[in-house]
Formats: sequence, structure tokens, C-alpha cells
Amino acid sequence: MLINLTRKHLQPHPPIVDTHTEPKTIPLPSPVDGITDIIGFDLGHGESALTLAKVASVTEPQVLEVQASRSFITAVAEHPKRGIIIGDDAYKARELDSLRVRFKTSELNNPQARAPIKLFASQVLHLLEEKDLIPNRQHCRFIVGCPSGWTPNVREQYADLMRESGIEPVSIMAESRAAFLHAREAQDLHISGEALLDQAVLIIDIGSSTTDFTMVRNLKEHYIDFGDIRLGAGLLDEAILEYVLERFERHEELEAIFRRFPHYRAVCELTCRRVKEQYFSAESRYLEEPATESLKIPSRPPMYFDVEFRQEDMQNILKQPLLRGKSWPNAYRDELIAAHEKVKEHPPGLVFLTGGASRMEFTRQIAQEIFPKALIIRGREPELTIAKGLAWAGRIDRKAEAFQREIDAFLNSGKLKYLLSSRLPNLLGLLAERMAYALPEEVVIPAFKDWQRGKLKTLADLEQAIEQRAEEWLQDPSNVHYFNTPVQSWFFQKVMPYLEKHIHPLCDKYNIPRTAFSPPAQTAWQGKVSASLVTNRLRVFDGLNFTGVVVSILMANMLGGGGLALLMQGPVGLILGFVIGIMAFAVSRSQTDAWLKNMDFPLLLRRIETVKSVSKKLHQKAPDIQAEILRSLEQDVETLEKVSTEIDASLKMALQEAVRKATLLIR
Repeated sequence: MLINLTRKHLQPHPPIVDTHTEPKTIPLPSPVDGITDIIGFDLGHGESALTLAKVASVTEPQVLEVQASRSFITAVAEHPKRGIIIGDDAYKARELDSLRVRFKTSELNNPQARAPIKLFASQVLHLLEEKDLIPNRQHCRFIVGCPSGWTPNVREQYADLMRESGIEPVSIMAESRAAFLHAREAQDLHISGEALLDQAVLIIDIGSSTTDFTMVRNLKEHYIDFGDIRLGAGLLDEAILEYVLERFERHEELEAIFRRFPHYRAVCELTCRRVKEQYFSAESRYLEEPATESLKIPSRPPMYFDVEFRQEDMQNILKQPLLRGKSWPNAYRDELIAAHEKVKEHPPGLVFLTGGASRMEFTRQIAQEIFPKALIIRGREPELTIAKGLAWAGRIDRKAEAFQREIDAFLNSGKLKYLLSSRLPNLLGLLAERMAYALPEEVVIPAFKDWQRGKLKTLADLEQAIEQRAEEWLQDPSNVHYFNTPVQSWFFQKVMPYLEKHIHPLCDKYNIPRTAFSPPAQTAWQGKVSASLVTNRLRVFDGLNFTGVVVSILMANMLGGGGLALLMQGPVGLILGFVIGIMAFAVSRSQTDAWLKNMDFPLLLRRIETVKSVSKKLHQKAPDIQAEILRSLEQDVETLEKVSTEIDASLKMALQEAVRKATLLIR
């Protein structure tokens, strides 16, 4: 039975309409700073790439080809006639004044590191504008990647260096996050975004300078710090160069050229890298035939630097100690073992390999060996993974900020508090209904049994015992579960439709699955509301005649039913009947009731009324008991205001947690 009441103490507020209509498509709000395009800039140690994502779109970021390929070598050179050149242009050019490769580092205070990074980034920006790849320069924001292990201080230095290069506005973001987001959006992980909320994923980003390990739980990244271990595929490039040089016929002559023109060493190393990539793209092919490439060095006479090796040669290179006395594969295995130890409390179900060096098949095999129960996945297009992921991340973050602003505006408007206050009488009705059936079984019947056994002398004692036990029962935290069902029913029937009316259009606007936003249905939130009802000590029995209703049932049954008929037999019955008759004639009914309530009835009479009979009568009287409880609850204005405030606060917390999870699914 639900009794709807109007709360007179509510503050005036514009009326809330519950009518729910299918939301219309609403355009995204115009950005405050005018940013409409996100540029993902993967300035890698070995290769670089750029992508563009429209903030208002959900499509995959497009690749910006500043050179003839989708990714290009991270190389910068100074040419006496052509000026600053980068990528393949720098690799292929001759008569250079300088050539720098593999210059990305966290040691940004070193001028030898700052100079090439600044030159390279400046030329990238120049090519973007020259080729009209970013026509609305003033509406762009750059997201530049960095290794996960870079500290906040280094990241800020890196951002400053980008600004000096003309790359602004700019944000620095962990490459591991970019890799994960691209894998999620490109569906490389073979699992939905919502399912990933409950999945642990280990990202292994194998770059040219470092190998980063990042654990993702609830779509949130946790970088795994191993100290100063610099395990990058660039070490293999150097090893291959040394391996080739040892077998090169004109070795001493070539070393002399390197001393005079250091940039030629860099060009030769890049040639070794190209052959390495060629080899690992199809390892079985080179069991017999060699992977090969030739470079002409313009010496007098010309010299040809020939790189040629088969599977046997690569196996010899992979056995060489390259890092702290360990071979590259063994150092990599040790790092995976350390990662396994660090994540053993939350073992990953997925291990995602990314970075250009993840093409090396042994990296996947070792990962499967260390994480035998995990699904090992290698990202597609690893040379573009970071650049696309950075653009995804930049767009997602801007949409998430806008979504959060709209949610905050709703939560801070006071509409939610008014909604809860105006719906509180409905909750009270459900609570009264629940207590009207729970209290008799949990409180009244146990007290009645004590009275039957003579532990309580009179009906007045019984009345007092019921009231005391009921107060204790209401304040017992172990009884919180009794309130959960009414709270849940109230929320879904009276609150959730209104929340959906406001929040579902926002989910549609930001392309968030509606199913991702249903937080307050969680048991934890219901428990907080129920606990609030208990800890605020609802004064259910202040001015309440609930116990009077209960005792009146017992009095009516005993004095008007089988009990009185039994007592009226014999002399005792005649005397008792005469006394009751005189009392009823001489005094008021209330005085008669008071006299009877203080009478010490014989145990025989008390036991005539069975527990089953009393329980049945209480059940029949449940509507009256419910009305009494509801009246008492409604009158406790001060406590209800506190409960309303606490419900508002706990619901806001649940909504904010849902918002946090929902924003992780924004595209």
C-alpha cells in the first residue's frame, strides 16, 4: 500500500516534468577556445607520424603525410642549399652539413638533445602548413607523445620545447595511453569498450629507445616503473651496424670517413635499420636468401656500404650482450618477468604489444611464455598506432571535458536536490509499508512471546518493550538490508526516469552507450541511502500510536474473544465480569483501557492467544500500522531534511563515478 503525501516544508522550485520523449540529436557545444582539430604527433626515436582528428567527429583519425609515406624516419639534417630537411629527404641527401638520428631523449637540458628536437619539430610544422594539411592552424591543438616513464617535470620541459618550435597549443601524453586507445578504437583488442571496464590489460610498447610497460584497469593507465632500463630496438640497429662493419672489406677506410663526416655513420645505421625491418617482416623468407640493401657513399672513389644477412646472422646478433651483459631477447624476457611480478595481484587477461619493434616475432613468443593465460595481441600498423592514438585521446579528452561540464551544470543546478525532496514522500510510503510488515515479525512477536512467558508483567510493560525494541531495531546497522528494496523501488520508479530524461540525451550527444550510464542501481549506493536512514535515527515512534494499535489488538482478542469467555466461567468469572462492568460504567473508556493494560493477566489467559493468531491479526492491521508509521515519519521534518541532503550527496557521488566510467567510452 502506497500513501502519497505532499511535503509542506519543501522550498519552491520550478516544477519537474517526468514525461520522457525520445531525445533529438543535439550538436556538440562550440569549444570555448575555438579548437576544432586535434593533431596527434608521434615524434618517435626511430620513426614519426602525424594524424588529424575532428573534435566533432567519431571517425578514425586521418594520416597527415608530410612526406611521401604515412610514417617517416626521425632524422633531421642541415643542407647547405636546401636548409633544414627531415625524414627520407635527410636520409637520402648528400653533402650534408649535419645529420642527426635517434635524438629523442628525456635529457632535455642537454643542448645536443634540444637542438635536433627543436629543428625537427619546427620543420614538421613548416611542412604541415606548406602542404596545407592543417588549413585552420588557429583551431588546432597538438598532442605530442612521450614514454610513460617520463616524469611530470620532463614532460613540462618537453612541452616548452615544442612551444619553442612553434608547436602550440600543445599537450604531452603518455604513448602507452595512445597505444591503448588506438587498439580499443581500432578493435585490435577484440573486446568492447564496456567489457574493458572489467578487464586488466598489459601494454608493452617496444620503441626504438625504450620499452614501456603499462597496466590498464578500468580503462585507467598505471605505468610500471622499472627504474632506468633503456631497452629499445635502437640497440639492435647499433649492433647490426657493428656486425656489418666487422665483416666489411674496407672497414678502416669507412671508419675514417665516419670520423671526418659523422653524419655518414648515421646514414649507415639507418640502412641497417631498414634491413632489420625488412628481415622481421618475413623472417622465414631469409632462412636461405639474405635481407639486403646497398648504400652509395660519395667518397673518392665511391664506396658501397652493403648490408646483407640471413637468419643465421640475425641469430648471432640477437645473442650478443647489448644491455648490462644481456642479449636483447634475454633483457626483454627479464623485464617481462619483472612486470609479471608487479601485476600478479591483478593478472592481465590481455597483453597488447605495440611499437614498431613488436614486429619481431620473438617478442610475442616471450610474452606468451611469461603470461601463458593471457591473450597476446599485436597491434596493426604499429608505425601509426601512437599517432592515431594521440589524436583519439585528444578528441576524447575534449569531449569528456564538455560532457563533464554539462553533467556538473545539472548536478549544481539544485534540480536533483529538489527532485529527491519532492519524491521523498514516495520513499516514506515504501518505507512505512516495509516496516509495517517487518516490525511485527522482528519486534512485536518476540516481545509478545516474552509477555506470554511472564517476562513482562502487564500489557503496559509489553507496550513499552515493543517501543524500545523497535527503536533498537531501527538503529541496528545489521538491519539496513530491510531498506534496500524500498530504496531501489523508489529510485527506479520515481528518480531514474527523470535522470534518464536529462542524461540520455547527453550520452547520445557524446556517443556514449546509454547502457554505460546506470550507476545508482548499484548495491553500494542503496546501502549508503539505507545507512543514512538508520544513522539519522528516524524518529518513527515520536508521537506515534503504533504500539497502541498493537496492544489494542491483544486487548480486543483477550477480552472480547475466547479468553474472556473462559474467565467468565465459575465464581472468578462472575467477580471479574462485575468489576469490568462497574469500571466501564463508572469511568471513561480510556481509563478502562489504562486499567486493563496494567492488569497482571494469568499465564493461562496469556497463552490462549497464540503467536499465529496475533501474527495474523497484525497482518490484517498492517494498513493501519503503515499509516501510523507514515504519519510519524512525515512529521520528522528536521531528520528528513538531513536524510534528503545525504541522499543527494551520495547520489551525486554515484553519478560522478558513472560519469568517470562513461567518459572512458567517449569516442
